[in-house]
Amino acid sequence: MQTQGKFILMNLQKFEGYIKNMDISDLRVINHVQTHHTWSPSYRNFNGSNHFAKMTSMEADHIARGFGQIAQHYNTFPDGSICTGRPLSLIPTCIHGHNTGGICIENLATSTGTRIP
Repeated sequence: MQTQGKFILMNLQKFEGYIKNMDISDLRVINHVQTHHTWSPSYRNFNGSNHFAKMTSMEADHIARGFGQIAQHYNTFPDGSICTGRPLSLIPTCIHGHNTGGICIENLATSTGTRIP
């Protein structure tokens, strides 16, 4: 598990423990999961060690668009890593009109969702 600022990067096993140990007793009502992929950055922009740079870049873009901070709660990467983003206590800003009650998971991908070598 690695931390940079508010972002925590972990493998699937660590993420499972992270989720199991969360205190969700005071969390907002969550009734659906939103999952989608990035258009930019894409797989082409991932080099296997720039997870935090991609998260920081996405957050900067989201702030510039008026979201206040990164839009999604979690981000997945081509190497299987998972990174925290927006706190779960906050509603995501991912799908206009459908964010209340949601958790948003963003997957680093391409506009077609296919991996580019």
